Amino acid sequence: MTVKEFTEELIKEVISSECRMNYSVAEAKSLANRLLLDLCDIPNHTLVSEPDREIPFSTAFWSDVISRLKNGEPVQYIIGFEKFCGEKFNVGKGVLIPRPETEELVSLIVFSNNSQRRLKIMDVCTGSGCIAWSLWKLFPLSEVYACDKSLDALHYAENQKIERIRPDFVKEGGLDYNPPKFYKTDVLDPAFFKTDDLAELADIKFDIIVSNPPYITEKEKPEIRCNVLDFEPSEALFVPDAMPLLFYRKIAEMALEHLNPDGRIYFEVNEQYAHEVAALLGEIGFLQPQVVTDISNRPRFVRAVKF
Repeated sequence: MTVKEFTEELIKEVISSECRMNYSVAEAKSLANRLLLDLCDIPNHTLVSEPDREIPFSTAFWSDVISRLKNGEPVQYIIGFEKFCGEKFNVGKGVLIPRPETEELVSLIVFSNNSQRRLKIMDVCTGSGCIAWSLWKLFPLSEVYACDKSLDALHYAENQKIERIRPDFVKEGGLDYNPPKFYKTDVLDPAFFKTDDLAELADIKFDIIVSNPPYITEKEKPEIRCNVLDFEPSEALFVPDAMPLLFYRKIAEMALEHLNPDGRIYFEVNEQYAHEVAALLGEIGFLQPQVVTDISNRPRFVRAVKF
């Protein structure tokens, strides 16, 4: 099968009425480009410069890929990774796919903290570990800890490829570096830091606590495309309509106890509730709660300081 044949076939199939996703032609072409690049190392310009170039793998393989796309499966699950902060993070069934907005959360932390300090960082609801590993790379002298209640997510988080994220770690034999430590625990558990899994961290005071928790309300489900709704873990996405700040309150109360003085808390938030999250942090006792907009000028992040 050639690059041209594959691209034309994929576009035809995924814009058809049989495709659950109802992709546009532009989206379909983007999918073809990504599959060719990430599975075959064939750059996007090849469709113009070498349309008759043969691509690897069998016709049956590509038919299966197209079938999975038509069924709504995320392309990231098919490829096996998503790019985040310049690195590839393995993803698959049971783990939330990293989003560009979350890259902006990491950037916010980097730009508002000294990367050469020896910080203690905690990532709550870590999912794939993309935040934890990225901060470990960008704050090379720091200790990073992360937790999640999902064993599937933790499997991916713990097994991200260190050599891709920090080549210096491998080259120097891990001297003076400790990769992130991951823990299984439910942030909504009343005992949280007192559970056996987190007992060794009970007396640690952190400089940064960050979280991208579930924040989509149940009533928003009709707006969610099936490639998210039917494939990504619902427990990493949704909160009850009556408690949209459920995770923020619990994490903030925990952070107030476990942050150092002048420690920082950072959240990714549902833009509908950004100002409510900021108000909540102020009520709990944090200083300078601030709503931060994303690149599209939407209120997507909240940060605050512990007195």
